[in-house]
Amino acid sequence: MIFPPLKQICAASLALAACAWPVLVHASSFCSGVEGACPPSLRPFGQELRVTIGSRAPASTERAGELKTIGDVFAAIGRCWAPPDRRYAAHGTQISMRLSFKRNGEILGEPRITYISPGIPDQTKQLYAAAARETVRRCSPLPLSAGLGGALAGRPFAVRFVEDRPDLPGGSI
Repeated sequence: MIFPPLKQICAASLALAACAWPVLVHASSFCSGVEGACPPSLRPFGQELRVTIGSRAPASTERAGELKTIGDVFAAIGRCWAPPDRRYAAHGTQISMRLSFKRNGEILGEPRITYISPGIPDQTKQLYAAAARETVRRCSPLPLSAGLGGALAGRPFAVRFVEDRPDLPGGSI
């Protein structure tokens, strides 16, 4: 056998936490990798939760009901996203924001812009950064269920917004 069994790989990498991803259903459950391959996780890199939101769908002013799953949280953030006006938009622009929530769904601290596509005008970058911050303001506080609020409190979210509207200059998606 050329490659060691998966159990040995995962067990050996526990020190690097490569196979010790917490399972979202129960906070005290962990995949050690000793019993076999670790299941897929919404947090493959440490404790961070990641989502990508496109600009195709218009923002909704409708507030979500009680959020009970991570998918509900991602959908609620997506409904709040309103990209800059088409006159100022740049097809393919990406902006990433890192933030955390309190147990009650309020924003914990100040959201931080971590990436904006290079090569676009400064004014366009500022408009996308303002739109991302407005999205968070519009969504806050999230109506988290008690269980989900406890599970997500303080965990970092990485939200990436992508300008994918096909009718913008340079767009053909």
